[in-house]
Amino acid sequence: MTTLLSAPPAKAAPSNSEGGHWYECKGIDWTPLYKDGGTFTLREARALKEAGDVVCPSVTTIFKGLHKPQLQRWLMEQTAKACRNVDLALPEADYVETALSIANNGSKGAMNLGTDIHKAIELALENESWNVELDPYVRPVLQYIEVNQLAGQSELCCGSKKYGYAGRCDFSGNLTVADFKSRKGGRPTKAAPGRVAVYSTDKMQLAAYGFALYGNDYFTKGTGIVFGISTSEPGAMTPHVFTGAELVQAFEAFLALCTVWRYENNLDPRVQP
Repeated sequence: MTTLLSAPPAKAAPSNSEGGHWYECKGIDWTPLYKDGGTFTLREARALKEAGDVVCPSVTTIFKGLHKPQLQRWLMEQTAKACRNVDLALPEADYVETALSIANNGSKGAMNLGTDIHKAIELALENESWNVELDPYVRPVLQYIEVNQLAGQSELCCGSKKYGYAGRCDFSGNLTVADFKSRKGGRPTKAAPGRVAVYSTDKMQLAAYGFALYGNDYFTKGTGIVFGISTSEPGAMTPHVFTGAELVQAFEAFLALCTVWRYENNLDPRVQP
């Protein structure tokens, strides 16, 4: 298999909140910001900004201002299914809390599987051992990387001072940016068994990381890949490849979201050269 170069990634700290993620830049190095017992907050980011530090929201934090109908439907489905397992004799307040608790645990289960798959791929790219039970999800990604002779770094933090955002890139190297997405596959067909969908935010994320890492060269010479890993049909993986105009359009859309985010949060994290 192709040897993969790997820079030591910044280790994520646990969080007990669904709040946003933030990154700090010192020189050219980007690192995630955490605090004990919780998630770094907008108020704390403002304080660092006023103190002269370079601090930026993550790409996924900026996405929180965007309506996601697929996600909303999925969350409603989990709640509707949970209601079938709740005693109708319970008082209304208890009924609601019980249903939401069941739905939330189901959602966490799906997220935990995605996290486990992501970690297993990360370990594999670093030539370390991973949970063999996750092999059906990991192996198709490794095979694609090997066949296409991709080499690069895993879990690299990057950001743009010019546009005020940052993040952690799943895989990058030689003007290629890749992201691993674990999702239920669509309705399987003979032509496309276990096909996993790609969303507009996926392309925006590739474009944002690509510009942060490679500048404008990424849009003329680079490639973005979304590895759609099916959680409903283990072993099925859909690679979505983007270049040129598609990445430019995605970046333009992302910059528009950045403008909205700055307005809504009354914070401008940009630093002009």
